[in-house]
Amino acid sequence: MYTNILRGREGTGVAEAEKKISYQRAVMGLRERILTGALAVGDRVSEVALARDLGVSRTPLREAMSELVEQGLLEKMPTGGCMVRSLTRADVEDGIELRGTLEGLACRLAA
Repeated sequence: MYTNILRGREGTGVAEAEKKISYQRAVMGLRERILTGALAVGDRVSEVALARDLGVSRTPLREAMSELVEQGLLEKMPTGGCMVRSLTRADVEDGIELRGTLEGLACRLAA
């Protein structure tokens, strides 16, 4: 009965739903730790400890780390693993400009 509730239109099962929840928990938890400074610039991300703290396995954590590398919050290290990336002034300015553009677009679409 509950399995049917968790199934989406494409037939996603319970296992897929649990994987997605773990991935989202890992992304949100890791992003929060970076943005609040719990993980400082230059800190290496410890997969084992962080997975344990977030209550997820290492697989969704690795996927979350890849996502945050794409977003520019983490940087892959040549020796493996990731570290918290420092943001340059240009990064911050680009983010502000992008946000302004997106907010303007959202307002035009809403009107």
